[in-house]
Amino acid sequence: MRLARIYDLVCRYHHTYRHPSRDELCLSPPHRLGEIPGYYPVGSWPDYSRPGVYIMLDESKRKVLYVGQAEKLGYRLSVWFRGSDSQGMRKIDRWEFKPAYISVISVQEVHEAAGLEKYGIYILDSLTLEGA
Repeated sequence: MRLARIYDLVCRYHHTYRHPSRDELCLSPPHRLGEIPGYYPVGSWPDYSRPGVYIMLDESKRKVLYVGQAEKLGYRLSVWFRGSDSQGMRKIDRWEFKPAYISVISVQEVHEAAGLEKYGIYILDSLTLEGA
């Protein structure tokens, strides 16, 4: 798995832009977006009710497809992946490369998510993690 580069950038953000009294930011392990092509599991997303940033990755976990922020991570991800009672979560099908994994970084306060997202877009958006 080549997520070490993202983890290093999250640590750099924490030490450069956040107050030293804040808890260390934590990048979740990649959350697989379902085994049935086009459908995703209903239920808890990582850190469902917390504010934070989500990072969508391709199948190889080397390409960042999208960086977004949310007041409540689970609600926002449920908007991206619309629900269906019988078949789980249905992806929105407008991707050049299909998202296969999501990692999240939860924060303590909503306003932190916006700054972290902006940093993530600047640094991570469309970054290929070769050699990371």
